Amino acid sequence: MSTLGIALISIAVLYFIFAIFKKTIERVSHAPICAICGAVSLTWAALLALYFVGYPVEIIVVAILMGQSVVGSMYKLEKIFLRRGLSNFWAVRLAMILFGTAGVYFVLIENWDAFLLTAIVAVVF
Repeated sequence: MSTLGIALISIAVLYFIFAIFKKTIERVSHAPICAICGAVSLTWAALLALYFVGYPVEIIVVAILMGQSVVGSMYKLEKIFLRRGLSNFWAVRLAMILFGTAGVYFVLIENWDAFLLTAIVAVVF
């Protein structure tokens, strides 16, 4: 089966698992969860781990899923920032996309120094 097929099945199965056990997961983690966000993130994390240990994973599928997580994270944080009345959220949104995209790229090419630097700058920014 192709990496895409595995990813799609994984996302669907994990989505229902997260949705069914949402209250339990939130009670244990003390944080709200998004079932689709969890399913996509767990799928790309597992595929990336398999890729790094040598399994034949189509890295383009991992990259697509990681990009979805960057955008999803931006929208999740947008709600938090808007509730706090942040007036220049456009800058935060742009920074999240730029640093998130760069971070994903550096992970995929295994440039850990650049990834760490990107993460530090993103947090400080």
